[in-house]
Amino acid sequence: MNPQSEDINNQNSNGNEKDTNKGNRDGGISDNQRADYMLDEIYDAWSHKSVDEEGEEFHHPISKKEIEFAEDKIEKINNLSFSDDDIALRKEMIEETIDQSYERSFIGSWWIIGGVTLYLLFTLYYAWGDFTYTYSVEQAERVIPSIIKSEENRLARLQEQPPSEQDEEAIEQSEARIDKFLNMDPTEYAEKRTNQRNWNGLKSIFGKLVMSLILVGYFYASMAPQYLIDKRERQLKRKMKGANFLKKAIMGIMGFFISSPWVTIHDVHADGSKSFSEDNLAAGMIQLFWKFGIPILIAVLVISVMVSLLPILTIISYLRNYQNEKVQEFVEMAKTKLHLAHA
Repeated sequence: MNPQSEDINNQNSNGNEKDTNKGNRDGGISDNQRADYMLDEIYDAWSHKSVDEEGEEFHHPISKKEIEFAEDKIEKINNLSFSDDDIALRKEMIEETIDQSYERSFIGSWWIIGGVTLYLLFTLYYAWGDFTYTYSVEQAERVIPSIIKSEENRLARLQEQPPSEQDEEAIEQSEARIDKFLNMDPTEYAEKRTNQRNWNGLKSIFGKLVMSLILVGYFYASMAPQYLIDKRERQLKRKMKGANFLKKAIMGIMGFFISSPWVTIHDVHADGSKSFSEDNLAAGMIQLFWKFGIPILIAVLVISVMVSLLPILTIISYLRNYQNEKVQEFVEMAKTKLHLAHA
C-alpha cells in the first residue's frame, strides 16, 4: 500500500483544499497521485490472483462487493483531472476487467441439455401424432363388435357360478356396456375416440412445452458471471472431474455391452460339415438385447433421471448464479443461529 494514504484521506475530508496535477500551494497531493493510489487500492482489494506464462501476477474480483468497491473508486478517479497516460491505461484495463467480470458463461451440463432435448423431441413426435390422429368409422365398425363379444364372454364367465356381491356388480357393468355398444353409432364412437386421442396429445404437447421452458430456464440459470467462476475455480474443476468420471463410467458400461462379440451357433454333422443351428434365432435375439437393448435401457434411465431433476437443478443454478450474495448471507445467518443454539 502507498504510504501516502493517510495524507489522501485527510485531504478528502477537507473540502477547502484544491487538487491540481502539479500539487497545490501547500504541497498537497496531485490528482495523478490520488488516481494512482486509488488504482492500487482496487488492485489490492481484488483477492483472486493468477499468473500468466511470463510469471506476471494478475488480480481479479471474485465477489460483487469487490466489484462495487472498484466501481466506486473508478467513479472518483473519473472526477479527478489526472494527466498521466500510464494511469489512464491502468484505469482502462481495470474497467475492462470489471466489464469482463459481469460477463456470463454457461457452466451447466451440456449432457443434461442434450439428453432432455432428445427426450423432448422423441415425446413431442408421439404427442403430435396423437393430436393429429383421426379414428376412422371403419375402425369403429370393426372394434364395436369385438368389444361386445369380449363383454359377452366376460358376462358368461361371471354367470357360470353363483355370483358374489362383487360379481353381481361386475355383471351389471358388463350388461350396461353391452347395451351401450349395441346402441352406439360407429360415427359417434369414432368421433369420441378421436377427441380423446387429440385431447391427450394436446395435454402432452403442453407438458413438453413447459418442460422446454424449464430447459431454457436451466440454460440461463447456469450462466454464471466471471467473478463467480473465478471464485469457484477449484470447485468447478472438482465438479468437472466428477462429471467426467461419471460420464466415462456410463459410457464404459454401455461400451462393454455394445463391444461384446457376436456368437453364432452351428450344428456339426457326422461328416464333419457345419450348418447354422435352429437355435440361432433365439440366441440372436438374446445377443441383440445384450448388445443394444441394455445400453438403450441405461440411456433411457439416465435421461429419465435428468428430466426428473431438471426443475430442481434449474432452481439451484438460479440461486447460485443470480442470488449468490443473498444465499451466502442466508447460509452465514443459519450457521450463526446454529452456533448460538449449541453454545
